[in-house]
Amino acid sequence: MRKANMDLFLLCIAARLALAYAATRPKLKTAVLVFLLSVATAWLAMTFGILKRDTGKEAGGGIWWKHLRFMHAINYLVAAFYLHRGDRVESAAVLVADVAVGSFLRYRHRNKNKG
Repeated sequence: MRKANMDLFLLCIAARLALAYAATRPKLKTAVLVFLLSVATAWLAMTFGILKRDTGKEAGGGIWWKHLRFMHAINYLVAAFYLHRGDRVESAAVLVADVAVGSFLRYRHRNKNKG
């Protein structure tokens, strides 16, 4: 993997973990809710073909995880639901789990395509 792609991946992971942390901060509740719902809506629009984004610099070309957008969207909607109810820790836990699953699947994808 090129260094630039690794840097973008690490930036993505850091940003998503920062989002999970932000979900635990009461003063950021509205901003995090708006962000979660906006991103989930965009991912759903991409899943159903309303929006199209099949390539990206962060992927080094074709976006291999596009088939996972629906799962990410559902996770963000669940996190938004918990946050709206005031369950900040549960919301953050869903977001951290999303990062963990995404990181594992990236690792699996990279190793599957090495040989």
